[in-house]
Amino acid sequence: MIACPTIGPQNGIGSIQVDSGLFPAVIDQFKAYLETLFDYFDLVPNKRPMSKFEPLNPLLHAQLRLAVMSLLMQNKEAEFTFLRKEANATAGNLSVQINKLSAAGYIEVVKQFKQHYPQTICKITPSGVEAFETYVKALRAYLNPNGQW
Repeated sequence: MIACPTIGPQNGIGSIQVDSGLFPAVIDQFKAYLETLFDYFDLVPNKRPMSKFEPLNPLLHAQLRLAVMSLLMQNKEAEFTFLRKEANATAGNLSVQINKLSAAGYIEVVKQFKQHYPQTICKITPSGVEAFETYVKALRAYLNPNGQW
């Protein structure tokens, strides 16, 4: 038998008796002990305090990238010229922002020729859809913190 100390608000310091022949049970008992200890002292590792506000994805929070993702959520794919016109952006700035979204895996960029002219088509990916939906959900919590509408 192995004694494993426990701490609790009612019983102070105690111990749990664990059969040393049951190694998986020892691991489970130890995990439970650590959870109790962390909860008691509010020391849960890698957890931030509970909040109704989730952090906003900084990649999508930029105005032009958000505009591109919004347009692609509606259209699933769009030509570069359409995105530039609708977002009222310069070609250079749009190109940089598209590269960032592409590097994150949120959009796929297809470059081809159409009637001897270069054509760039942007398509939203499934991870882009998921990231956008998560962003919108988090943003709604900021706009409606009490969940009344």
